[in-house]
Amino acid sequence: MEVYLESRVQNQPRNYTDALMDKIEATTDATSVFHSSQNTWVPFFIDVLLAAIETTSSTQEWSILFLSQFPEVQKRLQAEISEVIGNVKCPVGSDRDRMPYFQAVLEEVFRLAPPLPFGFHKCTEDTKLMGVDIKKNSLIVFNFFGNHIDPDKWEDPDIFKPERFLDGDQNFVKPELFTFGYGRRSCIGEHVARSQLFIFLTSILQSFNIYPEKKLDNLRGNLTIGYRCVECKVIFEPRDKVKSD
Repeated sequence: MEVYLESRVQNQPRNYTDALMDKIEATTDATSVFHSSQNTWVPFFIDVLLAAIETTSSTQEWSILFLSQFPEVQKRLQAEISEVIGNVKCPVGSDRDRMPYFQAVLEEVFRLAPPLPFGFHKCTEDTKLMGVDIKKNSLIVFNFFGNHIDPDKWEDPDIFKPERFLDGDQNFVKPELFTFGYGRRSCIGEHVARSQLFIFLTSILQSFNIYPEKKLDNLRGNLTIGYRCVECKVIFEPRDKVKSD
């Protein structure tokens, strides 16, 4: 941290952290959220924790759960990994585009277990939607999870079925999900999160088979700040024979 601060030049930001420090140092209004007395760093790091760490780790947990509960999906995904990457070579981000089934599996995890099930916005001006008057500054809640399991939009919405995102030629068809938001204010960390999840899951499945301690009848999670995974123990069995081949 000391090296980082010593290399910093005021008003010449290299990144978001530099820009935030410049803003704090330049703010004299004590009521501003950027004033040094307002402990801006605390909510900043809370935002980073929730947005960059909690959401990705939650998806990792859900992915392991679904793969353990649906062995046929796990086996097909392992077969794709063996064909595209192999069982010894470390996966790299560029491999993902050649793995349509992996992409379908990840989207199905996102559909049934969005890390943030709701989006919160504020109406910036008085408006009318479908005959309903919405006042300025009204809280707008977007139900991502409800959209992802809407029976009018999805066939068998409660069933974990990655094949729904593959066409007749087994090519990946990107769905209209709201996992990372939508439009100009969509999540800036989407690419990093997808890459991290790809490396994490493919590396594990190269080396292990995943089994559940018990089969679960209910895979609905718990609503907290995000959408917490069902508590379930899993067993990782080394795939030594496959790796040696």
